[in-house]
Amino acid sequence: MTQATGQWDGDPRKVEAGIAYAIGCSRNDLSETAKVAHQLLTAADDAVKIQIYLALLPYLEFHARQQQGLAPHHAADLSELFFKHARADFAAFRALSEQRAGERPTDPQAVMAQMIARFCANDRPGAQACLDRLRPGGNNIWEAVTFKPAHFAALEGMTDAQMVLNLPPVTQIVDATFAASPVAFLACDYAYFAAFAQPMLRSLNATDASAQAHVHIMDADAAQQDQAAAFCRSLTGPVALTVESPGLTAGSAAARCYYHAIRFIRFYGALRHSAHSLWLMDVDALFRNDPRALYAELGAQDIALRIRPGRVEPWNQFNACVVGAGISPPSLRYVRLVAATLADLHQRNLLRWGVDQLAMYGAFMHLRDNGHAPSVAALGEQALDYEHRDDGILWCNSGTDKFGGKDPRRDRYRALMARYA
Repeated sequence: MTQATGQWDGDPRKVEAGIAYAIGCSRNDLSETAKVAHQLLTAADDAVKIQIYLALLPYLEFHARQQQGLAPHHAADLSELFFKHARADFAAFRALSEQRAGERPTDPQAVMAQMIARFCANDRPGAQACLDRLRPGGNNIWEAVTFKPAHFAALEGMTDAQMVLNLPPVTQIVDATFAASPVAFLACDYAYFAAFAQPMLRSLNATDASAQAHVHIMDADAAQQDQAAAFCRSLTGPVALTVESPGLTAGSAAARCYYHAIRFIRFYGALRHSAHSLWLMDVDALFRNDPRALYAELGAQDIALRIRPGRVEPWNQFNACVVGAGISPPSLRYVRLVAATLADLHQRNLLRWGVDQLAMYGAFMHLRDNGHAPSVAALGEQALDYEHRDDGILWCNSGTDKFGGKDPRRDRYRALMARYA
């Protein structure tokens, strides 16, 4: 978030301006955000209160966590999903949403708020009942959302061959022999490889000269494959290179959705043949410190990922920036179901931005409901550092303007990127 714009004059009746101001404050002053949220709520009628809660409830949770000395954006375990600390505000939102949907059962906005409240209260059957009434469309991610147990049970029966149906073949360009230690898995198109994956791999190499990696590039022509192969061979640690050619238009929404989703299918394909843990990573991150400190976070757990507290969307509970997976049966079962979920969405033409994280959450909850959930190591703010501090291990980036903006913390990221470019 950026700093507050100062466009709000303090009038709680000016709801949209107040919400924008509150969100603008959140980067540097969550206490101001919380104060403004409650000022707006005091002056609003019930319908507007629901609007305010939908916009600002996450920030109230972030503030409540900060007041407890907890990381605002990194949960320590699964019990911290949703609104563990902003309980009173969430209870008020839930009561309002149920009341309004009861009064207006055909109002899509009222039913959507009810669905979100039920989902965040861990009432997924109740949330599904709302979804069934809404029948969301409009070419957005809600088309892909389901909480139906039978849906995920059927996907567990998907074969590996069915999973790659209609996908292009994978070709090995550079082979590598990996030692019995973790391997970074980086997947992207060639443009992102040249702009971001190469600096990231240099940072990985610089912080651990023996670091291992598997690079998977999508839509690279022959000359680009040769360049990528030469780069991978230039690194001191073993680096494998595979490619596929879906033939998508560079920079298009379809390409972005495909690359982000299908990388999980390729990740599963690599993990099932692996003798060591595998770490899926966004390629626009940079290693500030030794990656082995990140890998150690997995410990004896099956998977490692960032759990996000205080989020209302089903696709924002787990973060796909970094996912570490061991080779235990529960880990393989989980990653396989994530991959199957994404394969199904691809085959039904439902790849949307964010479905990778939606699949991660849906697959996990299905397995947990049936007693098969993998054990989870929650990655904290030092492991995945969005503030770009000296002791951060992996400097991550996010937001709609993640490579621009005036935030001085991003200046540090840009400086590190320049070092390895």
